[in-house]
Amino acid sequence: MRLVLITALLFTFSIYTNAQQFNFSLIDFTEQRVNPAWLGMDGFWGASLVQRQQNRAADFRISSTSFQAVYPQLFPFGERIKGALGINLLNDVSGQTNTFKVQEAGLNYSLRIIGAKGQSLGLGVGLSNQNRGFDYAGVTTNMQYVTGRGFDLSIGSGENLISTKQNFNRVNAGIFWQQVNDFGRKLGHFGFSVFDLNRPVDSFYSDAVKFDPTYMLTAGLSIYENLDWSVSPELLIVYQVGGLIYNAGVSTTYTFDAEQSLAFKPRYLIGKDLILAAEFRKNHFVFGIAYDVPVSANAINNQGAIEFGIKYIGKVKERRRKKRRGARAIAPAVPNRAVISVPTIERAPMTSIQQLPIKAKGLKPVPDKFGKEGAAVIESELTIYFATNQTKLLTNFRQELEALVEDISLEGKKYLIVVEGHTDSTGPYDLNQRLSLKRAQIIANFLLEAGISPDLIKVFGRGESLPLSENSSAAGRAINRRVEVRLVTY
Repeated sequence: MRLVLITALLFTFSIYTNAQQFNFSLIDFTEQRVNPAWLGMDGFWGASLVQRQQNRAADFRISSTSFQAVYPQLFPFGERIKGALGINLLNDVSGQTNTFKVQEAGLNYSLRIIGAKGQSLGLGVGLSNQNRGFDYAGVTTNMQYVTGRGFDLSIGSGENLISTKQNFNRVNAGIFWQQVNDFGRKLGHFGFSVFDLNRPVDSFYSDAVKFDPTYMLTAGLSIYENLDWSVSPELLIVYQVGGLIYNAGVSTTYTFDAEQSLAFKPRYLIGKDLILAAEFRKNHFVFGIAYDVPVSANAINNQGAIEFGIKYIGKVKERRRKKRRGARAIAPAVPNRAVISVPTIERAPMTSIQQLPIKAKGLKPVPDKFGKEGAAVIESELTIYFATNQTKLLTNFRQELEALVEDISLEGKKYLIVVEGHTDSTGPYDLNQRLSLKRAQIIANFLLEAGISPDLIKVFGRGESLPLSENSSAAGRAINRRVEVRLVTY
């Protein structure tokens, strides 16, 4: 009897007792299940929770819950190598009475190597422990049947299905490459991962066999982007014992402002499902929903699935030395400061970026010191503001810069034009440092085109280190996204 029962259970749950790696439809909420090297690539810490309900028949369902968390830059190895640590938990139950159960806990670690031109390479490894087996509490009575009396509670059946429970360890590894633009937006990515490298033993009741590894390849490329919209085709290919699984789609994102965006991510699981997914971001939270629509005539055991996800994203506080501004005896009075209304444009938040050398018009960032021979005096000062993630110089600020150039007629005096770029605190520190320098360089290039000598222009990128207002409000962030231009004589 026990053998018959086990055989029936194994046949019913054969697709799951295989225990090969499976993916959720909300891939962006479960990156560690796709590639352990993916974690920490955006420079943010975060946690996500996904709940999936799938119906295989009228009275047969699968319920899966995934939780993952990541903390990047936990073990840094210098400026260009960052470490990230992640955890991944899975609880999966299936059957009318939750007959088959899988619990898994994993720990992942990734090294992110920062390269040139916004490129990063991640190398990741993961270790996990999985418990799985049948819970026969709702399947057998565990009582003997006595003729004329029925089942006798006092007499055990003698059956024990302990052999249908299993515990094993898994070893996973992956490599992940991505490139971002000057604002931290992803231009492209490519990843390859292998799960069950150690080939753990698979055995319930028969002779032991070893798992075959699962291979995954993921890729994406940005093909269109402007201030509001971005479009990126994405592909996920999975190779398992059963063959290849192709998951192709297009991610289209509309950005309302710096705190809100909406992304539509339809995918086609070729020959199986059409996945309709959407994600809404509000401040630090991301909410996701996905619905799998069966499209194959052969998928008689698939009646669709629905997923709900929530993610929290936070900024990592950089451990860095405080930089002092160079000692300067600058007069506090600002006689000719140009005050222009602050724009309130808000755009998409930044993710991660690398500090790269500036290449423009022969200018280079310089040490924060000048005017040692005497007191420096600010003759004129102009503040120029930018929208989030933007370096475009607006027309009204161009006019103010032209007026500043015309005022440079200071005979007999040495002068410098000091250009300092600043950002709000949206995004990682290294990205803000880079973006502030980029904005300052845009202004410096304008001055060069106006005929100012490169020797008379000093460029600084301050990042988020010197805010004029709190970054907790949109108005405060708009004030901090600025470039300060000072005409200094000494």
